[in-house]
Amino acid sequence: MSELTNRLRKAREFKLTAGGLNLLLRRPTDAEMVDQAEVGFQSYRFAQRFVVGWEGVTENDIYRNSNGDALEFDSADWAAWVADRKDLWDPICDALLATYRAHAEELKTTAKNSTPG
Repeated sequence: MSELTNRLRKAREFKLTAGGLNLLLRRPTDAEMVDQAEVGFQSYRFAQRFVVGWEGVTENDIYRNSNGDALEFDSADWAAWVADRKDLWDPICDALLATYRAHAEELKTTAKNSTPG
């Protein structure tokens, strides 16, 4: 991935605390929202797809009675774990939709303000 692509992706990232976990999410692009509309927005796939990291998560947060070591984020591990955590889907989906709507509104306002009057 190019440096520019990485910067564009990073600019869409935001934090959310859900289920006691500090998660890093990436706001979907317009194109991703069109694709996501085919499967729905209150779904596992939406929650799974746009979580791109976490902070301070330990093995004990993921599987009880484990050693409590810090866990590095892995998208495959996240997908496997969140598939069984329906309680996280709605808060994640709601945050993604709110962030996307705020971005769309900001673009609309910017376009309106830059239109010659």
